[in-house]
Amino acid sequence: MFFFSGAEKTEGIVENQIRSLQEVQNIVELLIAEYISDVNWNLVTSNPPVLHVPRPVSSNPQDFLSFNKETKSAKVLPFEVLNNNVQLSCLLLEAIGVFSTAIASHFEQYLMQVLYPIMAKLGNDNAAVSRSAYETLVKICQSCSYISVDELIARNADYLVNSISLDFKYVFVNNQAPCVLKVMIQYSNPGILSIIEDTLMDIFSVIDLYPDDLMYLLMKVLNVLVLMIKKWFPAPVKDETTKDCSEEVWYYFTCFV
Repeated sequence: MFFFSGAEKTEGIVENQIRSLQEVQNIVELLIAEYISDVNWNLVTSNPPVLHVPRPVSSNPQDFLSFNKETKSAKVLPFEVLNNNVQLSCLLLEAIGVFSTAIASHFEQYLMQVLYPIMAKLGNDNAAVSRSAYETLVKICQSCSYISVDELIARNADYLVNSISLDFKYVFVNNQAPCVLKVMIQYSNPGILSIIEDTLMDIFSVIDLYPDDLMYLLMKVLNVLVLMIKKWFPAPVKDETTKDCSEEVWYYFTCFV
C-alpha cells in the first residue's frame, strides 16, 4: 500500500512538472512572437552613414537644380531615441537568452524562428546590440547542446542561406540579409565557403544594380570575406634559413657586378 501511494505521488509530481513545462513553453512561444515582430524588433539603432554622391557635370542649370531636388538627406534620429532603441533591443535579446535557459533543450523547436533575427542583430553596427546578440547565441548553444556558435551556424547553414536568398528578394524593404551573410562568414570556418558560394555569386553578379546604401552593406560583406579568407588560408611563412641564404647570395652578386 505504501509503495502504491509513493508511486502515485511520484506520477503526480511528474504530471505537474510536464504541465508546468508546457505552460512555460506556451508563454515563451507567445513572447517570442511578440518580441521578434517588426514593430519591436526592427528598431533603428544608428543613423545611416553619409554617402557622398558625385555631382553631375553639366552646363545646363536645370540639371543642377533637378539633382539637388533628388538628393535628400537621410532622416537623422536624435540620440535619445537611438539610445532607447538600443536598450530595448538588448533587453529583447537577453530575454530570448533567458527563455532558452528556462526550457533548456526544448528551445530547439523555436530555433528556426529566432536564429535568423538574432544573427541579423549580431551584425548590427551598434556594439552593445551585437554583444547582446552574441551572448544570446552562446546561451542558446548551451541550452541546445551546441559546442560553439560556429557549430550552431554550421548545422543550420542551409536554413540560413535559404533565408538569405529569400530575404534578398525584398532587400530594398529589409536590409537584414547582408548583415546575416556577413555574420555567417565572420563566425564560421572555411567549410562555409562551399555553402554560400552560389549566394555570393548571385549577389555580386548584379551588385551594380543596387543603390548606394545597399552597396555599402555589400561592401562590408566583401570586406569580411576577404579578411576571413586571409585568416583561413594564411600565406606560407618564408623559411628564415632560405631568406638568409638568398640575402647572402645577393650580397656576393652585387659585389661582383
